Amino acid sequence: MSKLQILCISFLLLFCCLIIKAQSTSNKNSDHGCVPSSCGNIKNIAYPFRLKGDPKNCGDPDFELDCQNNRTILTLNSKKFHVQAITYDNFTIRAVDPGVDNNDSCSFPTYASIRYDDLPTLVYNNFFDYNIPVAYINCLKPVNASRYLDNTACRNGSAAAGSSSSAFSNASRVHSYIAAGEDLKVSDLEESCGVEMFTRVSSRGPMKDITTSLASVHELLAYGFELSWFRVLCQECEATHGSCSLQDNTVTCRHYCPEDVPLSQLGFRFVSDSDNPFQSRLMTNNLFRTYETA
Repeated sequence: MSKLQILCISFLLLFCCLIIKAQSTSNKNSDHGCVPSSCGNIKNIAYPFRLKGDPKNCGDPDFELDCQNNRTILTLNSKKFHVQAITYDNFTIRAVDPGVDNNDSCSFPTYASIRYDDLPTLVYNNFFDYNIPVAYINCLKPVNASRYLDNTACRNGSAAAGSSSSAFSNASRVHSYIAAGEDLKVSDLEESCGVEMFTRVSSRGPMKDITTSLASVHELLAYGFELSWFRVLCQECEATHGSCSLQDNTVTCRHYCPEDVPLSQLGFRFVSDSDNPFQSRLMTNNLFRTYETA
């Protein structure tokens, strides 16, 4: 066999290996050719998401959704939310509180704000990066503040009428307000007022006049909040001890390499001596430089 033939065969074998590796890598995130599911207005339920009842090889169990009364349901710590959209381009799922009625401007959220405790930490993150707070505030006397939108007219017959605080137990004496915005702070709370509850809404929703219009706040509530699920794409990166992050809607994997640096610039830590676990010794940590992998 000539050298040229050996070279050609070697090239073909290498090419086949690369194709098989690429297909293997792709299949980890391709959902094994599963057909997307649908429920109500959500037509694109695909990897990593799945509907209850889908084949076991389709989707990730941590991203399971339910279909109830023709609505797609996202459950977070036993709290059920209506899914409004799944956007695969930027790795987000948008959901709305079931108490918010798009056709009723006085409708009130069922749940207080989602907390990190409600989120599977390895599934969803970047929650606060995508959302802004909306506070429901009760006051014992009228308040004239630019951040407060008077919501008293909506109290009668709403879920807000029954406050858990004894100071606000007499609904006829309570003045109800809503305040919203990324820069909302505790210092914005007026005297005689208390926060009944607060929720969060997507900062990428309709943001017009949210500090001056109740209708705009309700529009944001009906638009919902967003969660990022990009971490499901980080499994290979983290398996190789990489640091996975999302930048400009692109999942980036960084690995760290030791670098010789002056001793004065090294970090330090304490470790136990293997011969004497009660004796600690000072160790220096190498500083690191990063390189990115595709």
